[in-house]
Amino acid sequence: ARLAAAEGEVGRARTELMSLAQAGHDGYAVQMSLAELTDPKKDPAALEAALTRAHELDPTQSAPLSGLLSMAVEAGDKAEEARILERLVLLEAHDPTLYRRLLELLVEQKAYARAVQLGEAAIYADMEGARTHAAYAEALAAVGRVEDASFEFQSAVLTPSRPEELAQAHLAFARFLSARGQNEKAARERERASALGS
Repeated sequence: ARLAAAEGEVGRARTELMSLAQAGHDGYAVQMSLAELTDPKKDPAALEAALTRAHELDPTQSAPLSGLLSMAVEAGDKAEEARILERLVLLEAHDPTLYRRLLELLVEQKAYARAVQLGEAAIYADMEGARTHAAYAEALAAVGRVEDASFEFQSAVLTPSRPEELAQAHLAFARFLSARGQNEKAARERERASALGS
């Protein structure tokens, strides 16, 4: 199958790999090879099947989930994206981008309790990320943990993040403060956001 793929005979390579799987010689490598040889535009169902089967055969590998995640993002399926991220963060526990995206999706979906459960692990993975702190703060505020939310918002605006992310954190903190009648403090946060270019 590898030789056929190397020679550019993708169809023959796929046929040989499928024959191996059907003959009882299925495995992670066979399914990942099938996935690699599948054109996502022409046959997304086959790609999804191969990646799903590869994950079932070896759930300790992140590559199949990363492929499925890309498909969910491409399809704009945020519920599926969150579902895959929930599994992927267990394998890639130190990847801040995965946790950040998962927290933001959970907050967007109003799954605040779940976001709070994941929040500390997300902060551990992304201590210097304004977006992660702000998303966690929003979830904490939504479940009534106001003091913890305030701390996380304050942490968000102190991170060494990009100016546009800091500006967004200041604006989120301002909304939080305004909702609690702290209009003077909220105005200061909006001014800080403006100074950052937002």
